[in-house]
Amino acid sequence: MITRRQFAIAYAMALVPALAVAIGQPVWSRVDEAAHYDVIAQYAAGVYPRDASTTIRPETLEIMQRSGVYGFVVDNEYVKPDPGLQPVPSGLTPDAQVLWIRRHGWQYSYEAFQPPLYYALALPAWFAGHAIGGALGSLYAVRIFDALLAALLAPLAMMILLALWPGHQSAAWAAAALTAVLPGVALNLSSVTNDVLVTVLGALCILVAVTGKWSWRRAVLLGALFGAALLTKTSAVGIAPALGIALLQTRRDGGVRPLLIAGAVAAACVLSWLASNVAIYGELITTREQLAMAAFPPRTIDPGFWSVSTLHAFVTFWTGDPFLSMPGAVALAIVAAFICALAVAGLWRAWRHHRRGVSLRVLGILAAAGAGAALASVTSPVLAAFNAPGRLAYAGLAATMALVAAGLWVELPSPRLRWGTVGTFAGLSLGGLALTVYSGALPPPATGVPAVVRQVSSGQAGTFQDLDVSLVACGVDAAGDRLVLVRFYNAGTEPVEWTQTGELRDGAVHVATSDFNRSTPFPLAFAPGHSYDGWLFFGRPKGDVVAPVVYFRNLAADGYTTIGDLAIPTRPC
Repeated sequence: MITRRQFAIAYAMALVPALAVAIGQPVWSRVDEAAHYDVIAQYAAGVYPRDASTTIRPETLEIMQRSGVYGFVVDNEYVKPDPGLQPVPSGLTPDAQVLWIRRHGWQYSYEAFQPPLYYALALPAWFAGHAIGGALGSLYAVRIFDALLAALLAPLAMMILLALWPGHQSAAWAAAALTAVLPGVALNLSSVTNDVLVTVLGALCILVAVTGKWSWRRAVLLGALFGAALLTKTSAVGIAPALGIALLQTRRDGGVRPLLIAGAVAAACVLSWLASNVAIYGELITTREQLAMAAFPPRTIDPGFWSVSTLHAFVTFWTGDPFLSMPGAVALAIVAAFICALAVAGLWRAWRHHRRGVSLRVLGILAAAGAGAALASVTSPVLAAFNAPGRLAYAGLAATMALVAAGLWVELPSPRLRWGTVGTFAGLSLGGLALTVYSGALPPPATGVPAVVRQVSSGQAGTFQDLDVSLVACGVDAAGDRLVLVRFYNAGTEPVEWTQTGELRDGAVHVATSDFNRSTPFPLAFAPGHSYDGWLFFGRPKGDVVAPVVYFRNLAADGYTTIGDLAIPTRPC
C-alpha cells in the first residue's frame, strides 16, 4: 500500500490538469454534457425525467443560448436550432426519426434513462454553484466536483499496481502518471458526466477485489461498491466477471458464499431503480426510450462498421472523446498503440516466466477487468450504429493503467527507456490539453458575412418538393474566399428543414462545407410562403473547382415523411 503522503502527491498530480480543464474547456463539452447537466437540473427542480418526453430545464436552455452550443452535434446536422420546443412527429420511419432527433433531440432530457446515483450526489454542488452564479455557476461547480473525483484515479491506480507487483514503487508512480495525464480523465471526466463516478467506483471495486482475504464484511463492501457503480452507469457490468473470479479464489477464503453475499448486496442496491423503471417505463432497462431518442441508424452486422467502431473505441479511450478532437490526438494515439504493444509483450513475459514479484492471481483479475470493460465498450452499439466510445471502458481504467505500467516495466530493461516512453505520452497529452484550454479561452471567431468584392451571376436553380432553391450569384471576398448567394422560397403549406449548411462539390468530390458563422444565419426550418436570401460562405477551396455543384443534404418536407438531397450545378467564380 502507499503512504498518505504518496496518496496526496499522486492525487495532486492528477488534480492539476483535471481542474484546469474543468474550468478551461469550452461550454458545452460535446460529450452530452448539456444532457447530463439537465438531469441534475431536473432533480434539483424535483422532477424525475423521462428521456423521450421531458423537455430541458430553463437553466440548461440559458447556457445553450449563452454558449451557442445545443448539445452533442452529430455530423454537423444542425448548427443553431430554431427557437421553441417541438413534439416528436408521429409515424416516422426509423431513418426519419434519427434525422429528426439529430436536429431536435437537444430539447429533451435525453440522458434521463441513466441510473440516478451520480446526479443525486452532484446535487449539493449544483445548488451551491447556482446560489453563487446562477445556471453557469452550477455548471462549473459540478465540473469542479467531477475533477475532485477524477483525481482519485491516479492514487487508486498506484494502489492496484502495488497489489499486482508489491514494493515496485517506480512502476506504481508510472501508473499514477499515465492515469493523471490521460486526456479522457482530464477532458471527459471533468465535464458534467456520470462517467466520472462509475470510473472511480470501478477502481474501488477492483482494489477491494485484489487485496485482502474474503470475509462477509469484505464481500458486503464489494457488493455495495459494485451496486453503486451499476446505480451510476450500467457499463460497470463489464467488470463483473473479474469481481466474480476474485470472489471465488479459495486461497483468499473465497468461494460461493462470498460470491452470493456480494451479488445479493449489489442486487439490493439496484432493485429500487429497476422497480422504478418497470413502474415508469414498463421495462427493467429503458431500451424503448433510448431507441426513440437515438441519433444514429439502427444496428448493423457489417464487419466494416464494427472494425471502425472498435478502432474508434481504442483511440478515444487513450485520447479522449470526441474522436481526434484534442490537438495532437493522432500522434498521441500512435504512441498509445506503441505503449500497449510493449505492455502486452511485458505482461505475456511476466505470465509465461513467472516474473519475480508479479502476482499471477492479481494479474488474472486485472486482465479480466480490462477485457470485460473493453468488451462493454466495443459492444455498446448493439442498439444503434454509433462508433463505440472508449470512455465506456473506464470502469476498468485504473486496472488497465496498472497493467500497462507493469507491462512496460517488465518489457523495457532501461529506466531511461521506461520514463522516456511515459514522458513522451505525458508530454503529448499535456500539450494537447493545454491547447484545448487555450483555444477555449480565445475570443470567439469572427462572425458575419464578409464583404464581397467580386460577384458573378449564376442563375441556376433546383426544387425539392415545394422548396425552390436558386443560386443567384457566386462571390469572392477580399481574402479570396468563395461565397454563394442563395434564395430559398417555400411555396408549400408546411415547413421544410435542412442542415443549415451547404456543400461545395467538384462533380462528386466534396470540396468544402459552408461555415454557419460566416454565412447568413438561415433558420433550420423554411416557413411556408416565405422567401429567404443570403450568402453561404465556403472559404478558399484547395485548387481549381472545375465543375462546381452546391449540394444540400437531408432536406426534410411533409413532416419528415419526405427526405432527400438537392444538387445544383453552378458557375465557377
